[in-house]
Formats: sequence, structure tokens, C-alpha cells
Amino acid sequence: MDKRTPFVIAFFSGLVATWIIATTGFEHGTSYAFLGLSIVTLLLGLFERRSDSSEDQ
Repeated sequence: MDKRTPFVIAFFSGLVATWIIATTGFEHGTSYAFLGLSIVTLLLGLFERRSDSSEDQ
């Protein structure tokens, strides 16, 4: 795993959360933002794991 990967994940997570709250309104946006962040984190985690395993081969 690259040293800057956690910062990239945090940056994109912040962008996604800001965009969701901005488009849906603050009341509903916070709950949608947490859901979106968990999905994005899972996808990035899966992508990282896949790229790590491909580097080993």
C-alpha cells in the first residue's frame, strides 16, 4: 500500500460527503453522507487490495 493512499481516501471521502450534503440538504444529507462514505471506503479498500495482489504476481 502506498504511503499517500490514506490521504487520497480521506480526500475523496471528504469530496463525496460535501457533495452529498450540498445536493440533498443538511438534514438528510448527513445520513446519506455516512452511507456514501462507507460505500466509497469499501470500494477503495477493495481496489487497493486488488492492486496489492496484482503487484505481488
